[in-house]
Amino acid sequence: MAFDDRWGARHDQQKVDLVFIVDCTASMGPYIKQAQENIQTIAETVSRTAFSVRLALVEYRDHPPQDKTFVTRVHDFTFSVGEMKTWVDDMSASGGGDIPESVACALQRAASLSYRETATKMCVLIADAPPHGLGQVADEFPNGCPTGNDPIRACRTMVENGIVLYSGGCEPAICRYKDFFMGIAFMTGGQYVPLSKAQALSKVIINGTLEEVSQENLMGYVEDFLKMELDKHGNNKKISVDHLATELERHLSLRNVKCQQLQVNDQALEPATQNAKRIAGLRDLAGVRQFLKNPGNSSQSFYNQQMTSVAVTLVEPAPVTKSQCERLIIKELGRSKKPVTHDELTGELVIDEL
Repeated sequence: MAFDDRWGARHDQQKVDLVFIVDCTASMGPYIKQAQENIQTIAETVSRTAFSVRLALVEYRDHPPQDKTFVTRVHDFTFSVGEMKTWVDDMSASGGGDIPESVACALQRAASLSYRETATKMCVLIADAPPHGLGQVADEFPNGCPTGNDPIRACRTMVENGIVLYSGGCEPAICRYKDFFMGIAFMTGGQYVPLSKAQALSKVIINGTLEEVSQENLMGYVEDFLKMELDKHGNNKKISVDHLATELERHLSLRNVKCQQLQVNDQALEPATQNAKRIAGLRDLAGVRQFLKNPGNSSQSFYNQQMTSVAVTLVEPAPVTKSQCERLIIKELGRSKKPVTHDELTGELVIDEL
């Protein structure tokens, strides 16, 4: 039996729900300008792959008294590119106050939009500052969002509902917090994409969306594969995500299954760091804050000032990589509501309950 006959997508590959989550504080001007100039191209390019594309926008700044304009401004899904363009054109870069911004509220609002059940669901976060409560200096809300929203819990909601998050980190400003943004993307099965040049933004959104559509076509197989693997192991021991990803890669290779892949400067994106994976296995922001208090757990990412250009491309269907398999497993575990945690003894992400 052919792969597509038995393991075809259990979603409608013609439907895409795409959300922009944009930091609209003063430092974000170049990225907002790029979104305004390219929204038409983004929508039209994605539409060539999916006939039914809906777009949404979540703008965010900060809580008063740091910013008195708005905390979040939400525009739920529309089929109209013209309407989306109006929303994007109305964005402006202003304010912000202290270093952290209302990232938690933005993620919570994005997780709560009116997604279609069978669509490929993707959020692209464009940020250059951390959420409140991460433990950094100059934070007027050191215990986190004053309204009680938690970015870790928001991302848990995303993965449980099949929503994938891509973190577009505006470097070099974001480098100190890269592990955090990489971690929240990884916990949804998404990726961290470096945005050292604003000009790369449109291609990141386009090619990231196309990779996700390609990956979503494999989720029917991943669901059945995971069920078989868990049945095989029973309740005897914890199973690592790494082991499952290795086995999935082998199975897909034997069946000659292929998938598209987003690349930057002709290289696969940097896989999630150990710190990012640890963050992905935590339950809330308080746990992340405690983890980051250890100086040895602070981000070791540095901005490459020699990177004068950023070429974002999409590799045509190729064998599914180990990193992609890891993300596929994370997605299916989330959708199946099987909690993943960090094993202190092995240092691996494992399924917490079988």
